[in-house]
Amino acid sequence: NIVDTTINGLDTVNSMKVRDFTWKKNNFDVIGGFVAQELSSSFAPAVTDNPNRYEEKLGYAPMAISRERLVPVLVKAVQELSAKVKALEDAQ
Repeated sequence: NIVDTTINGLDTVNSMKVRDFTWKKNNFDVIGGFVAQELSSSFAPAVTDNPNRYEEKLGYAPMAISRERLVPVLVKAVQELSAKVKALEDAQ
């Protein structure tokens, strides 16, 4: 039961906010990262929370980002851009 994806890669990628930030807990600087809460509105399947894994130890359930799930979206965006470039080249 394999079908082409309905994901609009370019729109999804363009809606992702890439951020620089510092973690409050350990002062670790992140350059070019994602905020899980923001990413969930662009591509929810890449954002996970696993309350059973951390909640007991930390007292809260942090969200995590699956970069693996972002790869197909990025590939789709590149394919869409490639098609646009080809169409522009063919029009000349």
